[in-house]
Amino acid sequence: MWPFGKSAPPVEERASYTDAAVAALLDAATGGGKADYKETAAAQAAAGLVGRSLALATIEGGTPARTGLTPALLHDLGCALILDGEAVYRIDVTQAGIVILQRASDWDITGGPNPLSWRYRLTLPGPSRNEQVILPGDAVFHPRMNVSASEPHKGQSPIAVAVQSARLAAGLEKQMANEATQPSGQLLPHPDGVEGNILDDIKADLKKMAGRSMLVPSMAGGWGDGKANAPADWQPRRLGFNPAETVLGVRESVYKSLVAAAGIPPALFGESRAEGAREALRQFLHFALEPMAAIIAVEASAKLAAPVRFGFDRLFASDIQGRARAFKSLRDGGMSKASAARVTGMA
Repeated sequence: MWPFGKSAPPVEERASYTDAAVAALLDAATGGGKADYKETAAAQAAAGLVGRSLALATIEGGTPARTGLTPALLHDLGCALILDGEAVYRIDVTQAGIVILQRASDWDITGGPNPLSWRYRLTLPGPSRNEQVILPGDAVFHPRMNVSASEPHKGQSPIAVAVQSARLAAGLEKQMANEATQPSGQLLPHPDGVEGNILDDIKADLKKMAGRSMLVPSMAGGWGDGKANAPADWQPRRLGFNPAETVLGVRESVYKSLVAAAGIPPALFGESRAEGAREALRQFLHFALEPMAAIIAVEASAKLAAPVRFGFDRLFASDIQGRARAFKSLRDGGMSKASAARVTGMA
């Protein structure tokens, strides 16, 4: 309060209002909204590859686990782990013993350091209404990755963790998308003061060109104003999207960086020979997909009342030549047939 009981003049409020107005104008000028890494091609390519790969997995476990972990759910879960680092599902069991996993669109978690003490408040979306439920931790399926020590109840997207690269990719794609949606075309200059039949005839001739050659009057004479004032002779100038090579190069580089951050060799999305593609797929299967499946399997085994293990034989079949060579090398080195088959995944 100011002296004499008067309130302080609202200078700060006016300033904050002005700042908000300017921010709104800038936001509208740039297309509106912040750039989101989830909307980039790199994030969606990585999420799609992981989701589709998990959908092909075979499940070794009890009946409840197999009925709950459907290909559609595994695809959804794989995408969520890449884009959000976690996904939350309510575990519902029918009278016939069939497990149904219902994904929550929003959730809050309370409790202490022990996960057994956690309580979940879930929002379950439906076509015409949402439902909110409060459940104990053992009634919730909650796989998560990149968990920090300070927030053990939260997962983190491997792409979002690469903060600067994610911001760069999102900003570049948003900027390029905004520019690409602006008007585009060819501007054909003509001298001022040219009206009537001359321009009408030129426009009509341009419409009838259809790839053919035609004779047109020269602009080199300046249309009565002299050659010094003559415009360029029938040279159209492009108006519209034309990104610089450096921008395209940076976008490609950051694309590769983000898919690598998700554990996916960039060669899987690039132009490479068959040998390179097979090696990239092998690395993806061993160093990205199987570790992620192990994280899911631990949570599923704890919550779905049966030990769960994922198999990727259908994906490994694409690497059959490499495994066959490895099997032969191990056998030639003296390893038993059973051991060599087990090591190479051919057992």
